Amino acid sequence: MLVDEALLLLDTVLTPEHLSDVLVLVVRQVWDGKTYQEIAQNNGYDTDYIKHIGAHLWKSLSHTLSQKVTKSGSVPEVLMGYNLYPEWCMAIIS
Repeated sequence: MLVDEALLLLDTVLTPEHLSDVLVLVVRQVWDGKTYQEIAQNNGYDTDYIKHIGAHLWKSLSHTLSQKVTKSGSVPEVLMGYNLYPEWCMAIIS
């Protein structure tokens, strides 16, 4: 699974809470192994704000997927463990 596929899936499963620009930034950067501090420093945000955004995202995902999701956890594996792709989504990423 690529980060763009994960973002498309997240935008679907977190509806109506669509991914904001900062949430997309956090997902992309966490996917690349960046820390919250690195994300904040490299993008002009306060570290505590990025931590708050990340914590809210993982909590929302955990609730939606009924499985604990954390930054340090394996987000790709958790997402791939669920057959959450609607057919229209598969057509877009194929």
